[in-house]
Amino acid sequence: LLRRARAAAWVLGALALGVLWLLGFMGWAGLRFNFANFTVMPITFGIGVDYAVNLQQRHAREGAVQPALRRAGGAILLCSLTTLLGYLSLLVADNGAMQSFGFAAALGELACAGAALWALPAALAWQELRRRGSQVGGHD
Repeated sequence: LLRRARAAAWVLGALALGVLWLLGFMGWAGLRFNFANFTVMPITFGIGVDYAVNLQQRHAREGAVQPALRRAGGAILLCSLTTLLGYLSLLVADNGAMQSFGFAAALGELACAGAALWALPAALAWQELRRRGSQVGGHD
């Protein structure tokens, strides 16, 4: 889909960052993996890739970070917020396993949305600056 190794690397980097943040948030919250919330990992991988690919593809079309965020950022954020509300609704479940799943999934959602809407655009902007600097004869 991405056709370029660098674009794939940025997407995989955003995914890795989102997963690392999820694990860090879980550790901070004292939430351990169990049978119920371990299923959050594949869901987080899917969300992390999806959000990052959408932003990366828009960036490839627009050629710059700001228009890409303007056009795709709102849709990614809205999708993330609706998913987050669904996960947070599990916190009122009578079943502790469902509460644990909902909390872990909400953390994963926040982590992946943050990686795609904050860290990935920062990395892409850094790439743009480097490219502009090398085009005008600047040194790194």
